[in-house]
Amino acid sequence: MIKLQEEGVLVREGAAVTAHALDEWRILVQRCCRATGFSRVNLADDVAEVVRRFCAMRASRQQPAAVEEVDALVVQLLLDSGLHEVAARFQHERQVLPPNAGEDRLRLAAVDLTELLRADPFFLNKPLDSLIDRLRQALESLSLRFAGAPFIQALAREIWWQMQVHAEPAEREDAPFHHCWLISPEQMQVMLAEHAGDALLTAGLRVKPVSRLLPTLAAELPMARLATELAGKPPTELALLPAFDQACRDLATLIHRLCAIIDQRVQSREPGGLPVRLTLQGIESLTGEIMPMPPRQATAFRDELAAIAGRALQPPLNVRILLS
Repeated sequence: MIKLQEEGVLVREGAAVTAHALDEWRILVQRCCRATGFSRVNLADDVAEVVRRFCAMRASRQQPAAVEEVDALVVQLLLDSGLHEVAARFQHERQVLPPNAGEDRLRLAAVDLTELLRADPFFLNKPLDSLIDRLRQALESLSLRFAGAPFIQALAREIWWQMQVHAEPAEREDAPFHHCWLISPEQMQVMLAEHAGDALLTAGLRVKPVSRLLPTLAAELPMARLATELAGKPPTELALLPAFDQACRDLATLIHRLCAIIDQRVQSREPGGLPVRLTLQGIESLTGEIMPMPPRQATAFRDELAAIAGRALQPPLNVRILLS
């Protein structure tokens, strides 16, 4: 699928529904991380993506999320990632109120646990089948007949963390927050250096670290640099297309290696495999300045590049191709 990236969300402020930029939360999370000494924990983009998905889900139900709900969500995401100081700083900056302790209790025999967990943004990108079984067993062992939704969701989050396989040694210097990552920034740099290949590295291939908060493998290819690296100056279609096909196959090999590492560190994943997002950056610059083409030819060429990437990153990879 080819899709343009989105950077705004609709949220409710009082009786009005207004558009807010995701940077409102992304930049504040970054600032809170720096202020509390966690500048190396770069989770702001993942927090913003979870916010986007949460707001989109609520909007699709004709129930736009309130700003206060989004702020409370960010606090919970930071807490779930083990970043308690960052969460406290964010809570202070945005004046986030604690959750309402007067929530109605639910009759456990009648509650739909899957629906209840899907309402918690923590589980937006996580498979639930095995988790629901363990959650039901835990609730039965407590001999409870009624419980509040926040309690059930908190218990489910704790069980989910227990299900994860932590491969990193506990004695690492960043042990207080190393569990944030499935592949840390340092590990990703090593993987790229060892397996990406000279052409992709020279062209500026970027692959984001993979967090437990949002397990998505996101790669970015600067197309202008890649074209000149693969096909010379000025690049031609005849030279670029087969070279780009081989580069995408090399990238697919790298991504398969990364997916294998993640498989070792987490017991269950989203059905269909780990989401993979490849962004072909600077497409318009490529077809407008470096390889000038008429509009119709440029559109066909961009489609062909996306198709080549899609074929190389074919199933079993769960891939989305983005043009920017």
